[in-house]
Amino acid sequence: MNKKYELLVLIIAISIAIIFGYNNNYKVNKLDDVGLENKINDDMFAIMIENVNGYEESNNNEWPDSTYIFNNEKSGCMDISGKKVQEEGILTFENNKATVSTSKTVYCYLYFDKKPLTIQELLDSHPANLNTEIQGSMYRYQGASDVVDNNYICFGTKDKNECVNNPDIYMYRIIGIVGDSTDSTVSKNMVKVIKMTSLKEGTNNKFEWYFDHYSGWQYAEELWSQTPLKKRLNGESNGEEAGEQGNTNIFLNSSNSLYPYMQESIWLDKIIDKKWYEGSINYQYMPKTAIEAFNIEHGIIDSSYYIYGDVLETKRFSLSNNFKISILNLSDYYWSMSREGADCFDESNKEICKSSWLHFSNNDNSVINEFVATRNGRGPGANAYYLPWRINKEGNVYDCGVYNHICSIRPTFYLINNIILSGFGTLNSPFIITN
Repeated sequence: MNKKYELLVLIIAISIAIIFGYNNNYKVNKLDDVGLENKINDDMFAIMIENVNGYEESNNNEWPDSTYIFNNEKSGCMDISGKKVQEEGILTFENNKATVSTSKTVYCYLYFDKKPLTIQELLDSHPANLNTEIQGSMYRYQGASDVVDNNYICFGTKDKNECVNNPDIYMYRIIGIVGDSTDSTVSKNMVKVIKMTSLKEGTNNKFEWYFDHYSGWQYAEELWSQTPLKKRLNGESNGEEAGEQGNTNIFLNSSNSLYPYMQESIWLDKIIDKKWYEGSINYQYMPKTAIEAFNIEHGIIDSSYYIYGDVLETKRFSLSNNFKISILNLSDYYWSMSREGADCFDESNKEICKSSWLHFSNNDNSVINEFVATRNGRGPGANAYYLPWRINKEGNVYDCGVYNHICSIRPTFYLINNIILSGFGTLNSPFIITN
């Protein structure tokens, strides 16, 4: 036995403290009182790094980067029998150095968790699939559904398991993050999210925009923000409307037992009360690109309704009053595919459109955009009505029914810009709002 190991055995035998040091470059067994320094056997020390599947042992001799933090509660040491050593202060970690102080022969494990991030820190980390160019005021997650797998976020609970086990209730997805913008309705680092699945009320997952089959004529002047359905989503229904589905609130401030968190201030206060852009998209000018859809929604492009060369309907655009909950914009759907987006009115593009991560194939889902329809070829007014567009299960954009305008909806809203997120954004390890 060489002199170094003889000395080590002697020190252990007489119960002199052993201090195990570990730094960014190498593992060392440091005995300051005798000046002995040598490499430690890798089997005596384990570094456990949090990932999407839980924790995995590091296979290199370096600390994780600054996006990880030491988990003191999970970390510790055990003796040669595998029993946890309960000595207070046996393991400490400070200034990128771990110190183990004990008279026993021990095996130590250090756990590191993904550090919770501010929205700016998330942007600075350049997450995969988040476009680095601002499009329509936002940095957007773009790509196919089998590629974009890192924008899942829980809302309504801080318990990851509760969220993962009940995705229809708590799971949302991030559409994008607001960048520097001249848009006065948003501010930097707001987060736009959409419910992962369609809204439900009991077993029902389809909702009327209006309250009777011919209400299109009755509500001929209404945009989305003025519809009974918008009121029901935002807890504004006052019982004056009547119809087949009743007039109860279905999301905010509702008796809908599926979403109790939508009555709790800790969550409601995280949703921005804001104005929303509304612009009709008519058959005579159906956008072929995302920017065209965005410009129509924002009143930049005139989407007037023409028949036989006469303007029968002028550009329908408005900036709504403040409210919290809306539904998907068509431009968001287009931009979810790529920088340009695809023309989803064109059936030949249905496979491209259906591949988007934002497409939900189980139901046809309404978008916020409407169009003017006419009765018997005559013009607007008493003979015209407005219908919502929908994204169908095949990926294309169609109207939502001439008579009943009943489609599924996916609530959409903006989160305040100072939320802090833990997790990885995956379906099994989604972002959790920690503050």
